[in-house]
Amino acid sequence: MPEEKIGTYITYHKIRLYTTEYLEYFNLTSIEFNKLVLIYYNIILKYPEVLENTSYIARTIIDKKTMINIKTGKKPDDYFETNAPSRIRRTACTQAIAQAKSYTTKVRNANKNKSIPPNPAKKFNLPIQLTKELYKIDNKKIKIKLYNGKEWKWYESSISKWNIPEDANLLSPKIEIKKKVVMLVIPEKCIVKNLTTIKERMEKNKDIRICGVAFSGRNNIATCVIIDKSGRFIKAKFINEGNKYKNIITKYLRQIQRSEYKSNRKKKTFETNKQYWKKISRNSNYYCNLVSRRIVDFCKENKAEIIALSNVQCDTEIVIYGTRYNSSNLRNRITKYTKIKSFMENILMTFIDMKGKINKCYKCNELIERNIEKKTKKVIKEDKAICESGHMIDYFFNFAMNIALNCLKKYS
Repeated sequence: MPEEKIGTYITYHKIRLYTTEYLEYFNLTSIEFNKLVLIYYNIILKYPEVLENTSYIARTIIDKKTMINIKTGKKPDDYFETNAPSRIRRTACTQAIAQAKSYTTKVRNANKNKSIPPNPAKKFNLPIQLTKELYKIDNKKIKIKLYNGKEWKWYESSISKWNIPEDANLLSPKIEIKKKVVMLVIPEKCIVKNLTTIKERMEKNKDIRICGVAFSGRNNIATCVIIDKSGRFIKAKFINEGNKYKNIITKYLRQIQRSEYKSNRKKKTFETNKQYWKKISRNSNYYCNLVSRRIVDFCKENKAEIIALSNVQCDTEIVIYGTRYNSSNLRNRITKYTKIKSFMENILMTFIDMKGKINKCYKCNELIERNIEKKTKKVIKEDKAICESGHMIDYFFNFAMNIALNCLKKYS
C-alpha cells in the first residue's frame, strides 16, 4: 500500500482584546515596533549581500552589526540605542528582512523589464509580531508586554471567547490595531491527510462523487450538481443570493450618485464617497465567502471529493444584463475562496475545458435552444431551455451537469 500524501495549511484565529485602559500603550508599542523595523530595514539595504542567506543567519549577521560585542565591549558602526526587549528586536529584524527581500526583488524585476524601480520604504505600518516570551494567556485574560512611552511593562486585559482547541499547533501571533479595536491574530498550522491527485482518487475510490458548479449573473449565483462515478445524478443545490447582493450594491451606488450631485462636482473622486466604496467592497467579500462556504459545505454533506468548474463563462449575455456590479463579477473571487476552503476540507478542485459543450443537452448531447437572440429582459431572466429532442431543463443545471460529466470522462 502506498503511503498517503500529507499537506499543511495555515488558518487564523482572531480574538478581540478589550483594552480601553491601555489602548494608548498598544498604539505606542505599534509605533515603536515599526520604528525598529525601519531602522533594521535601512541597515539591511546597506548590506544587500546579507539577504543571500537564510532569515536566521541574516538576523545573526545584523545582530553583530547593531549590538555591542560582549567580549570586547566595542560598539559597531551601525549600533543604535533602544530599550526594547531582545525578542521585540528579533521579530522587528525578521520583519525588516522580509520587507528588504520584497524590495530587492521588485528592483530586480524593474531592471529586467527596463522600468522605473520603486523607492525604498520611508515608513511602515506593520502589525506587532509577538513571541511566546511576550504574552501569556490564562482563562479569559492575557498579559502582554507593551511600551508605555518610557519603558516596556506587562499589562493585563480581558479577551473574547477562546475557542482554540488545546492540541492546536499555534504559531507566533500578531496584534492588529484598527482605530479603537485591538485584535490578537493567532496562526494555526493544520495538516491535510490524503493529499492525492484526482486520478489517484478516481482509481482507488469506487464510490467517489463529483460536484459540477456553474456560475450565473442572476439571483442564482451558483448551481451545484453532484454525480457518482457512473454519472448518475444524486443531488443539486441552487445558491440564491444574487438579488440580495445586487440590491445592496445598487443602494450604495445611488447614495454615491446623490452625494456627487449635491456637491456639484464634475469629476468623480474616490475620497468623496470613500465610506460607500468600502461598504461595496466589504459586501462583495461577504457574498464571495458566503457562496464559497455553501459550495464546500454542500460537497461535505454529500461526500463529494472533487469540485469541477468551467474554464469559460457559460453565457456572455449574462454579463451584459444588469449593472457591472451584478453577481457574475464575483465569479473569480468565489473560485479563489472555494479553492482555499476546499483544500482545507480535503476536497480537490479542477477546471474543465467546456468550449463547444455549453449549449448541449447533458441527456442526449443535442443542441439546446434558449431564444437568447432577442435579448429581452424576460428571456434573459428565464433559465429554462429545450433541446432538439424535446428535453425541457434548467439552463444552468444542464451546464453544471455537463461540467461534472466532462470531469468524469477526463479523469476516468
